[in-house]
Amino acid sequence: MFSSELKALAGIADRVEEFPPGTWFHSNIGFRRFYQVPDAKPQEMPLQERLRLLRETLERSVVKRLMSDVPVGAFLSGGLDSSLIAAIARRHVDNLHTFSVGVEGSRDLNAARLVARHLGTIHHEYVYDSDEIRRKLPEIVYHLESFDQDLVRSAIPCYFAARLAARHVKVVLTGEGADELFAGYDYYKEIPDPDVLHRELQRSIRSLHNMNLQRVDRLTMAHSIEGRVPFLDVEMIELAQTIPPAFKLHTDSEGKRVEKWILRKACEDLLPAEILWRDKEQFDEGSGTIDTLASVREYWLSGPDAASYLRRHRAARLRSAEECVYHKLLSETYGNAEAVLGNVARWSDRPEGIGDSPNPS
Repeated sequence: MFSSELKALAGIADRVEEFPPGTWFHSNIGFRRFYQVPDAKPQEMPLQERLRLLRETLERSVVKRLMSDVPVGAFLSGGLDSSLIAAIARRHVDNLHTFSVGVEGSRDLNAARLVARHLGTIHHEYVYDSDEIRRKLPEIVYHLESFDQDLVRSAIPCYFAARLAARHVKVVLTGEGADELFAGYDYYKEIPDPDVLHRELQRSIRSLHNMNLQRVDRLTMAHSIEGRVPFLDVEMIELAQTIPPAFKLHTDSEGKRVEKWILRKACEDLLPAEILWRDKEQFDEGSGTIDTLASVREYWLSGPDAASYLRRHRAARLRSAEECVYHKLLSETYGNAEAVLGNVARWSDRPEGIGDSPNPS
């Protein structure tokens, strides 16, 4: 039996395994791999030529995903990745709808308004609070099928953004993949060796299918819309592998390491400088979600109860009281929870010594 979600199999199958990424299956032949992230090495190339190739490839990737018989919109957090996607899409869509969510006064809402005004999009936003997060958290965890702390945190604003978008469009473009292609997470800055960084970026891309992309797929389809990811066009992935890490994490004249430098440089004309060079913030940080989670956690599991829960579930490698809440909610959602829990991927499953786990964007 095959299903796009674990919940369809939990309770009716004794053993459930993840379908391998980039693979097809035939009942007479078995599994066959049709794609894998290329194991390419960085190449020497004049900077201007590299910038031109990157810009052209990104534009083709966005335009390709605008093909649709139904309305197409774009998530817009006000960060670099979603803003670039929206900026390129706007050049080809007269009435582009964009969607932003967050708590009242959050940085993402303010930045997204600035970008929407600059691009002239039909902009929509939704403001949520800790009470609504608390009420919706079991549903979010149910759809996400994960208890990973970082994944659940970013799933919360994704859920509300998808719900908002579903009122206006059937397809939405998202910025997933840019951080893994162009070294956007803070922990990448802790890797001084360029060869090690290059390998870690490749590993990050290969891990997306059951982490960030699972989040996008689950939370958009929970509201019957399709999420599309231009940065993860295979042409974009292949091109990014040829770019040396020094152009992704670039050290400026003041000694600061600027993440996704080459992506910013290739798209300087598309966005206001305060957005183009805005410091990286994870989706859950910029939207203000993290600041609300302490009260949410206490509602579902108090401090002493969380400590007891952590001791009882050592095998799950739960990292915090907050993650205990997500594990508890996921466990209580399904009659045969082991089938689901056994397939949960973890951001923390990385080679030893390479940074703390990032918050997916």
